Amino acid sequence: MRHPVPSEELPWYPEISWEKCKGCRTCFRFCPAAALVFNRTRRKVRLKYPTRCRVECRICARFCPARAISFPDQTRFVSRHLAMHEPAPLPSAHPAPPPVRPRLRPLGTPSRFIPLGG
Repeated sequence: MRHPVPSEELPWYPEISWEKCKGCRTCFRFCPAAALVFNRTRRKVRLKYPTRCRVECRICARFCPARAISFPDQTRFVSRHLAMHEPAPLPSAHPAPPPVRPRLRPLGTPSRFIPLGG
């Protein structure tokens, strides 16, 4: 689902528990936004690019076998952040058509009627 609000304005990104992380890199491989990096010295995955995370995407958390990744509670997130960014009201889907004015010839001008065969 795409949101009209840029991800830079919404804090939708994962929190990774380094205590639970086993360093398997499964989340790193499956992240469609390439927001995660693998820290070789600690042998853990960390979030390097939070603004790349797509709002409501949880793919990394779904694939994490250690359940080390969590996201904000969706109902609180939606009520707190998306309510601040309500879109402007849309114009009417069916605006009133312009008034119809008949195209009348001025009096005294000849008509363009041409008789056919006869």
